Amino acid sequence: MKWRRQKTESTRHTAKTFEIPGLGHVEEFGGEYVSEPIPVPALGTEVEIFVEGYDEDERPQDFHAAIEAFLSLDRSVMEDGVAAVAGPGDVLELLGPEIEVTVARDSDGDREVCVSVIGNNRDWEHPDGVQISFRQGREPDRRR
Repeated sequence: MKWRRQKTESTRHTAKTFEIPGLGHVEEFGGEYVSEPIPVPALGTEVEIFVEGYDEDERPQDFHAAIEAFLSLDRSVMEDGVAAVAGPGDVLELLGPEIEVTVARDSDGDREVCVSVIGNNRDWEHPDGVQISFRQGREPDRRR
């Protein structure tokens, strides 16, 4: 699992802009695209969303569908089958205050587009943080 820094103010002036349905205008950032902070109902906060592999993908509509599905989820999805916790707030607490969302095609298996939510909670004992993947942006991936 990798952890990226948020884009810096200096990259905003030189980045190539582009539009991805569901995210609006995005900027090229380190070989991928990143949105402005947008509301993510499942997380109850606004975050930048990173998109990897979009330009070279043969089916960009799969990215659009995954983004739309993920952004339509509410906070209850953070409880349903994600972890053995009392409620969605517990999962969000486990993720911590630094949350990163990435949309990318799975590199193995069925090659579905997944939305990964990565938390870097420094108070948690696992040094790599917490990751929850949503296959096609719809439901938590229980295979991992």
